[in-house]
Amino acid sequence: MSPQDPVIFQFSLGGNLCVQNAEQAAFKKTTEKLNMKALVLEARNKEEALRLMDDNPTPYAILITDGGITLRENQNLSRKVIDYARNGGKVVLSVFFASRTTFHNFDLYMQDWGLPWKLATAIKINCMINIQAIGCPGSIWERGMPALHDSKTMLLLGVRPNNCWYLPVRCYVHHRNEWIFKDIRLGDGIDGTPMAFTNVGKGFLGFTGNVEHSEATDAAIFSMLAINHKEW
Repeated sequence: MSPQDPVIFQFSLGGNLCVQNAEQAAFKKTTEKLNMKALVLEARNKEEALRLMDDNPTPYAILITDGGITLRENQNLSRKVIDYARNGGKVVLSVFFASRTTFHNFDLYMQDWGLPWKLATAIKINCMINIQAIGCPGSIWERGMPALHDSKTMLLLGVRPNNCWYLPVRCYVHHRNEWIFKDIRLGDGIDGTPMAFTNVGKGFLGFTGNVEHSEATDAAIFSMLAINHKEW
């Protein structure tokens, strides 16, 4: 890491310290990779996060790793994060975010962003990359991303096609005590995406709905943060 490396804020605000430590352990490999590319400054509560934003209101990006920011007590911080994005920043909701928030809180949080996105129940799904989707300007967002992605994930509904990084192809169904694939057809009601990226004002918001962490999720995080990950 060099003095020129980008500064990224990582906000992990949900759960008690034991839960946070367990989540950080599961996220360790990703953190190590990220720290090789950027200066990552972590906040584990609202006060630490607000202090970071007061000291540096324009970091390179903000990675939010759980749903704590959607809670009522964090509204002041949430408004600062949204304003930061609308003024040209990059915010990524990932790691444990989708599995550490409620549908109700997520819906309200997306209203604050001015987006119609809604969270759907976790599903095992097979997706295909959507190369027509948008990424950060000047980046080849799909570089390092697998063409097909199998995952247990929360789906995001209400996303425009050009904001969907992956599109569902097949889903797992439980049949005679085993999980088998079922081709997704029009009318099945599975029309969401496990990964989304959109413009918000002058900036961007990214989302991954993974329940099980994977290298595809890591690649998406790096791409949404506009951090080079060509070696993956």
